[in-house]
Amino acid sequence: MPKVKVPRKSTAIDMTAMCDVAFLLLTFFILTTKFRPQEVVQIDIPSSTAQIPIPDKDILMIHISPDGKVFMGLDDQNTRLALLDKLEEAYSIKFSPKQRDAFRLTELWGMDIRQLPQFWIRILIPVQPLHNQG
Repeated sequence: MPKVKVPRKSTAIDMTAMCDVAFLLLTFFILTTKFRPQEVVQIDIPSSTAQIPIPDKDILMIHISPDGKVFMGLDDQNTRLALLDKLEEAYSIKFSPKQRDAFRLTELWGMDIRQLPQFWIRILIPVQPLHNQG
């Protein structure tokens, strides 16, 4: 073994060249990459199962508000008058021609939700509670 030790010098690696190469490669790949063109998405629309189209008249719209009121509306004025006739029979009430005309022109009318079952039963529309939760 030699008697005199030669001091070792640490090897310093200059990282500047490696950073340059990394950024050159990154720039190369970014600039030469071709993105796929956007493809049209094919939508498989189910075919209609109804044989009879739903008519656009004689539609009953029911809206239940958060505060417990039920609003109903019929689109046809003659149907509204027929409903008013049923109400006259069920509740034994007679409406004046002015009241009948006002009801005929009213798009929506409402009541408290607790009064709804009595209303339907009186005008001979069957009401069955839903027992299918579970």
